[in-house]
Amino acid sequence: MNKKSLQAKKNHHYVWAHYLARWPDDGRNVWHTTPKGKIIRDSVRAFARADYFYKSRELTPNHIDVIRHLSSLSPRHLQEQHEAFLSDFLKVQKLGAAYRASGVRDDEADQALFALECNMMENLHSSHEREARTVIDALASGEISFLAEGDNLINFVAFLGHQISRTKSFKETFSSTFPEASKMGNDAIQIHKLIEDCWWFVSYMFGINIGWSLYASRSSDSHCLLINNTKTGFITSDQPVINVHPDLKEGEVVPPTDDTCDFFFPLSPNAAYMINKSDMFPQGINLIFEDFAEEMNKKSLRQLELISWALIVTPLPYTTST
Repeated sequence: MNKKSLQAKKNHHYVWAHYLARWPDDGRNVWHTTPKGKIIRDSVRAFARADYFYKSRELTPNHIDVIRHLSSLSPRHLQEQHEAFLSDFLKVQKLGAAYRASGVRDDEADQALFALECNMMENLHSSHEREARTVIDALASGEISFLAEGDNLINFVAFLGHQISRTKSFKETFSSTFPEASKMGNDAIQIHKLIEDCWWFVSYMFGINIGWSLYASRSSDSHCLLINNTKTGFITSDQPVINVHPDLKEGEVVPPTDDTCDFFFPLSPNAAYMINKSDMFPQGINLIFEDFAEEMNKKSLRQLELISWALIVTPLPYTTST
């Protein structure tokens, strides 16, 4: 067994460092806010991460029942994808259980199992990043036509789906719904706890669904590349993709309906991508005005305020009045 397969990845990034690298003025260090609201400068690899965030944990029969119930609400072809990924993780879990039950102990085997638990989901997210890299680079350079080639659109919306669901803030938003679940009795509390326990898998399943939905509605949605040549550069955050549909009520954390999703994804201080169900922008390339850039930056800030954890990436210290 090679040494690399024994290396467990500890620092799990939920926002891609390659993506964040478009904001630093030196290609490495960037201004951002801390959870306490201070503005500091640090490496793009120093934040938007958490130790063992995607590490797979033991799935009990109750966890598996909840996962399969959530999956059953999806179209059949997505259920099959969910089940295939679940099967891979259950095989590793079964392997680990058999090894531990054998009573045999081997340092290399221990390391290999731990590495599998730490790396499997992290590697899946990395694969989506690799597949979307050339697309995101092209879009950031203003080349929207690149999406029409091969599987580029599929790879891009798959990445977007996971970038929405894989973040720490998305998880915290789910956790914040516990008071509502507690009002519905012990069964709701138990289900909420089970989902939270296996969030590392459920969030990936949600990402699959969001990506597929964005692809399935590609003909009716407006796909827009926004070029920002104003003095106010776009900011980004630990939740890079946000819903900015005009019908959403400010300060309300509720799941939007299918018709109230305008996803805004800043690609750099000078470019962003939107998938709109409203008529905010027409299909194709659009030049934006400074008031729009300011509005999107404020929405990013407000989104983070709702979940009480802020990380804003920007070329220079950014302030705004709300």
